[in-house]
Amino acid sequence: MQQLIALKTDELFCAGTSRATREISKSGVKVYTYHFDRGNQFKGPLNGIAHHAIDLEYVFGNFLKGFTDKKDVDLSKALMRFWIGFANGKEPWSEYSTGKALHITSNAECTVVPRGEVKSRRWAAYAEMEKNWAQVRRTGNMLMNAKLEDPAP
Repeated sequence: MQQLIALKTDELFCAGTSRATREISKSGVKVYTYHFDRGNQFKGPLNGIAHHAIDLEYVFGNFLKGFTDKKDVDLSKALMRFWIGFANGKEPWSEYSTGKALHITSNAECTVVPRGEVKSRRWAAYAEMEKNWAQVRRTGNMLMNAKLEDPAP
């Protein structure tokens, strides 16, 4: 089941974003990417999981009083500084064309690293997904709709 969840997550959020950022960057537009691997710090079923939109707990500062670990408060403040600077014309971190991205680690550290060093992403899988995008979408949609029929064309 975890592999199916990983496939659908890659199809919905990662592979397409990876392709879009690469293609937009080729046009000369500056693109900045980040990878957020800090798990949810609040009690509940998503505790410890770095899920979609988890970064929103940090970038607006709404949860500063709710974080119990100083690392999370510091991370939130750092991300707010990045975004405020960016909104005011400052480059937040290395742009995509440099091959680097901001990586927010599971330990709440912010580092700019070569994208390939972000081991939580399946870079080779994204390239394979692009080659077979129609099949990937059909399979992803089948999973999302909980249909068990063959995803063949």
